[in-house]
Parts: sequence; structure tokens; C-alpha cells
Amino acid sequence: MSETPHRTAAQRRAARVVTATVVASGLALAGGSAYAQARDSSTDKPAPVSAEASPEPVAEPVAEPVAEPVAAPVPADDAARQTYFAAGHTYDDAVVLGAQWNLDPFEAKAEAGRKLAAGQTLPLAPGSSPVAEPAPVADDGSAAAVDAFFAAGHDYDDALALAAVWNVDPFEAKVTAGQRILAGETLPVAP
Repeated sequence: MSETPHRTAAQRRAARVVTATVVASGLALAGGSAYAQARDSSTDKPAPVSAEASPEPVAEPVAEPVAEPVAAPVPADDAARQTYFAAGHTYDDAVVLGAQWNLDPFEAKAEAGRKLAAGQTLPLAPGSSPVAEPAPVADDGSAAAVDAFFAAGHDYDDALALAAVWNVDPFEAKVTAGQRILAGETLPVAP
């Protein structure tokens, strides 16, 4: 058994090429010898030995070089957003620009970055926008339930265990567990 349990794809490919070459060479030599013997046995003369009939050493194929990993290209929008932030603009600037251009802040950053890359100036100075108010989030009680789950001493691993018991995703397990804790129930997983 090999000392190296894991081979790379290039190493496996090279090993297959070497094996196929050796097998093909052996078959060619065996077939050529059988043909020569059959031909000479029909004339009852000994087969002449020539330099041409002797097998030539088979050069082992050189494994193709393994290509270095190539960095994935950065999508154009990501590059534009990088340009936007490199110019000193902030998320809050993107909120203001998005409101002006009727875009969400994520798309506003990309559009602003494209404009900056094209040499245009934006209608506001970098970092000059007031702090954006977070969007209101409708709370269906899940935040309080999740808070109760963690306040009772449970952690993410407990959420995973409960998710497996209840056949739900971990977030739903935290919400359900928190609701049961608030209702005074005991959970099947201790903290």
C-alpha cells in the first residue's frame, strides 16, 4: 500500500497514463513476438535476431504540471462596490444615493462605484450623510423567544439538537424552545 493515502487528480492521471503505457507496450511486444514466431515456424527456420526486434525502453510520461489556482474574477458589481468604499463612501451615503436614484442601498453602491470609476463625481461628499435609521422590522414575537432561549443558558449546539428532535431548522428550534421556556415548559435538551 502506498504511504500517501490521498493523491491529487494530476497524480492519479499520471499513474493511469504510466499503467496504460506499460500494458500497451507489453501487449505490443507480446504480439510482435508471437507474429515473428508464427511466421518463422511456418518456414522452420530460426527467427533472426536483429537490433530492431529488441524492445526499446519505454520512456515514462512526464506528469503534466499542476496549474496554480487562479483567483476567481471579481464580478463587475463587486468591483464597483469596492471602488465606492475605496473612495471613502459609507453605507449611509448609499442610503441617500439610493433614495435619489430610486435604488436600494446595495445597488446604489454599485451604481456609484461605476460612476466613480468613469471619473464622474457623486452628488455628495464621502461620509457626509447622516446615520441611516434601520428599517423597521415587524416582530412576531420570535425575537423575544430567541432571547428567552439564550437567557435560559442554551447555546447554538442546543438549538441544533432541538432542531434534530423537532425536525426543523435551528432558528425555528430556538424560537419554539424560547416560546416553550416562556410558557414554563421543560425542553428535551438541558442547557
